[in-house]
Amino acid sequence: MTRDAKVKRKAKAKPRKQTKAKAGKERRPDGLVVGSDAAKLVDAICSQSGATHAELKKLVGWKSCLPYAMKSVVQAKVKLRKEREGREVRFFGTARA
Repeated sequence: MTRDAKVKRKAKAKPRKQTKAKAGKERRPDGLVVGSDAAKLVDAICSQSGATHAELKKLVGWKSCLPYAMKSVVQAKVKLRKEREGREVRFFGTARA
């Protein structure tokens, strides 16, 4: 195949359709899906006592969930505060206005 044929083939490629959010997924005002692991993590972090990484892992049953929890906190637009307790770090969250 010649170089010109490859260029023409790429030019004829159809643009991808953008996927829409699946229907039936009820969302909270902060954008997270109701009852999802992300919502559970954000709720635990936003609780009065906050949460440590060990508590979050136990809550969702994963080996590690801190990166996912931090991404979910950003998505939910929650302001995050960290306090060190010895070797553990406790995370506290407050919803932004």
